[in-house]
Amino acid sequence: MKQDATRNAAYTVDCEDYVHVVEFNPFDTGDSGNLIAYGGNNYVVIGTCTFQEEEADIEGLQYKTLQTIHHGIRVGGIAWSPETRLDSLPPVIKFCTSAADMKIRLFTSDLQDKNEYKVLEGHSDFINGLVFDPKEGHGIASVSDDHTCRWSTINENLFATTGYPGKMASQFQIHHLGHPQPILLGSVVVGSGLSWHRTLPLCVVGGDHKLLFWVTEM
Repeated sequence: MKQDATRNAAYTVDCEDYVHVVEFNPFDTGDSGNLIAYGGNNYVVIGTCTFQEEEADIEGLQYKTLQTIHHGIRVGGIAWSPETRLDSLPPVIKFCTSAADMKIRLFTSDLQDKNEYKVLEGHSDFINGLVFDPKEGHGIASVSDDHTCRWSTINENLFATTGYPGKMASQFQIHHLGHPQPILLGSVVVGSGLSWHRTLPLCVVGGDHKLLFWVTEM
């Protein structure tokens, strides 16, 4: 008998803005919480989330918004910098975004008074995603629908862009390379963005004013 893998999201966080993209921080920040960022029509929201799968004294999901940053235009992509640290004084939040105006923005914040960003230009069409070099990195590689790959020096980090956003669909799937069929199916009214947790078999999808978290078997 074929087992039904369909299920609802394990955890849900309500959001004030529509979520177009969401990214877990893939790097160690020196803090037990997991940094997450999501982007909407006008804002980028930075938060932390801790799951019962990693902390026994937590029931379900514990989420806290750390900062809401005005973006001024729809966020198309988010990537975390490996320089981000929560155990430093002051903390360092560093990430970049792509947007509908074909520009890349690099943000730096201390979650207090410092909130800076610089704009990088050069592409003439849609920028398709962002990722920082996980080690040192001293530049940015970006790929665009203008059929160019650009490399620019920017302080101490590198990020690359690739992949056009997929068509919006109502079905969410998790696959395992050892199985011919999806091991988990989920229903999403509208899905945007997908990011895996750094250590847990858990991923997050953005949607209509919500973050939806799915957990696979440990």
